[in-house]
Order: sequence, then structure tokens, then C-alpha cells
Amino acid sequence: MMLNHIRPSDQLWGRAEVYNYLPNIRIVHNAIYIPWSHGGPWGVFTSEGKPIAESINYRDAERAVSGPEPFFPPEFPENLDFFPDTMMYMGYLNPHYGHFIINTLPRFWPLISGNGKVPPLCCHVVGEVRQFLEMNFSRTVFEKLNVCDSLTIFDRPLRISTLLVPDTSLHEQFGVHRIFGDLCRRVGRDFWRDDEVDSISAPLYLSKSRLKIGVGHFADEDRIVDKLAEAGATIFFPEEHTFADQVATLARHKTIVGTTGSAFHTSIFSAPGRNIIGINPTEFTNTNYTMLDIINKNQSRYFLPNDVSYSYEGEFQTTHHVADPEGIASDILKLLS
Repeated sequence: MMLNHIRPSDQLWGRAEVYNYLPNIRIVHNAIYIPWSHGGPWGVFTSEGKPIAESINYRDAERAVSGPEPFFPPEFPENLDFFPDTMMYMGYLNPHYGHFIINTLPRFWPLISGNGKVPPLCCHVVGEVRQFLEMNFSRTVFEKLNVCDSLTIFDRPLRISTLLVPDTSLHEQFGVHRIFGDLCRRVGRDFWRDDEVDSISAPLYLSKSRLKIGVGHFADEDRIVDKLAEAGATIFFPEEHTFADQVATLARHKTIVGTTGSAFHTSIFSAPGRNIIGINPTEFTNTNYTMLDIINKNQSRYFLPNDVSYSYEGEFQTTHHVADPEGIASDILKLLS
């Protein structure tokens, strides 16, 4: 097949290891909890004030910290309030949809592991848990896990008698434990029906053309959208739909197309075996997509526009510019034929 405007994006950014065993849970006695502070000290620490590695989100083989990094205050009072019971630490609740799936949700695997009763949960979050749960995706996911009323944050530093700290079940751009797929299926399974899977033959295009702010987008994506719509594709704007509706819609359409972004992560909650065609902004495919595709048994292909440039102004961190949006749409249609 001759493609004139896009080419395969075969190089991987990161690794995509898959583990068949459960992540570790570290037991920390007399742990120290420091409340969230933007730009200030926060996190959970050993009794000596050392960071607990399992509580931190790392990225790729270099283990660079992903997201806000916990740190211990340089001056710290010795006499702290004491919490006498056992708690389990669920990390930092990230309000960004993509980071919520990649960095926050993977810590909740003990809830489905079957390894005994889970103790009370504590976490860190900007503001209050109730504010975090005002977002549709976070409330829906946590309702399915039955944790909306059991996440505790503390407003002062304190010592916790015994803190259980689960390691994540998905290490960003590095590796994923299969139990993360089980966790996501537990969340999403009630939102799609077996008799509706692949019931719509038209491809589903996940469009960012109505997004007002974000990490990255393609300028003139609406021209790609228009040409695909004329050819019969279903155009879908994820931010205009509930989380449950997104999961159900992905299940009904066998083929999912779009410029890559967080909306692609929703496939992990939907019916397995999605056929995915993603348009990347660079020659490298982020292995977060690769790992989720493996876990959900998706058949995925990723491509890069032949002629792409970048700018860094406006409400998006990066805007990607292509010379011929309609030409890209034509190549996508060839892939769909």
C-alpha cells in the first residue's frame, strides 16, 4: 500500500515489559505523612524521613520522577500526632485524565488482588477528595472500585503506625503488570455489552478539534475530520461525553482512529481487541500506548506525518502543523479500506 503523507512510527519511546506477577507491597512502620503542598514538602517517608520509593511515580528505564516529586522538609518537628492503626497509601491523585490512568489508578490493584482485607486508604490530592471526585471520570472509576468514601487525606504532618505502600502496577514507559488490565476490566465491564461489540462498521475518529486546552494537538485537524466524515467515519469528541459513554462507544466500533492522546487510553476499559490507528506527532510511539494495547489485545498501528513542524504558543503545550491535512485523511482512508 502506497502512503503519500504518513509513514509508520515504528520506534518506541520507552520500554513495554509485561509482568505476570503481582507488584510488591512495602510495609513501613512508624511512617511519616506530610500533607500536600504545591512547591513545598509533601509525601510519605520512613521513620527517618527517607522517601519511600514505592510511593513515587517513575518514568522509563532511567527512573526519572514523573509528576510532582515528594520531598521532606529541612526543618521538622520531632513530636508529631500519631495515627495508631494500619493504612494503605494510594499515592497522589492526578486530576489529568491521562495521568490518572497511567500514574494514579495503577496503585489501586490491591483492591482486586484477593490477598485479604484492604485497610483504610490514604492519599495526597490537590484540595479535597470531594473536589477531585467532581470530575466525571474520577467519580465513575472510584465508584466502581467502591472507594469514594474511603480515601483519607490528612491536614497536618503525622506518624502512621503501619503504612502499606503498594508499588504501581504500571511503570510509565517501562512495564505493566497484568493485574492492571484486570483492574481496568473490573471498572469498565458494566459499560459495554457483548451483543454490541463491533456492531458499528464505521471507524470511530477521536477528535481533539474542539478541545480548548491540552498537552498537544494538530492545527487544522478539522480538515482531517471533515474528509473522514464525508467518507462515513463517526466523529467523536471524547470530552463531550461521560466516561461510561466513551467506554461503550469504543466497544461498538471495531476500528478506532485519531491523533494520539489520553483518549486512546480509554480502550483499556473497553472490549478487548480494538483495531487502533494512531497518528503520532513524532517518529516515536510512547510505550504507554503499547502497554495498554498489549494488555487489551488491541491490534494497533501508529504513523507519523511526513511533513510536520511544531510551535509552542497558545493553550496547548505543543501545536503540530502538517502541510496537507486532507492528504493525511486520504492515507487514513487507504488504511481503512
